[in-house]
Amino acid sequence: GYVKGVYVGEGKLYVLIEIANRTNINYDVESISFITSPVQVKNRQIEAEEKVFTPIYAIQPENIAKKSSQRLVYVFDKFTIADNKNLLFIMTEIDGERTLSLDIKPKYIVGAEYVK
Repeated sequence: GYVKGVYVGEGKLYVLIEIANRTNINYDVESISFITSPVQVKNRQIEAEEKVFTPIYAIQPENIAKKSSQRLVYVFDKFTIADNKNLLFIMTEIDGERTLSLDIKPKYIVGAEYVK
């Protein structure tokens, strides 16, 4: 998966993610979370306090069908994160061990494209 775009407008932050299920088994979504994670600098992890961000609205399927891709949209009240942290998107599977995680760098949040 990858982050397709980060947008801001009317006091909201929009995160658009595209994910693909390349397997022959449906991916049943158990949970999603957005947390801050420390950035690594020259093989050394910088300690930083973890924070959880909860979307106020989401467009997300209950499952990703086999051999298909989906676009997911998450809406937050606007926020920023420190330069020494990334925003980490984590999606877990029901009754499975597949986990998707994507890093969203702070420059994409503070440099989000403005939309009306």
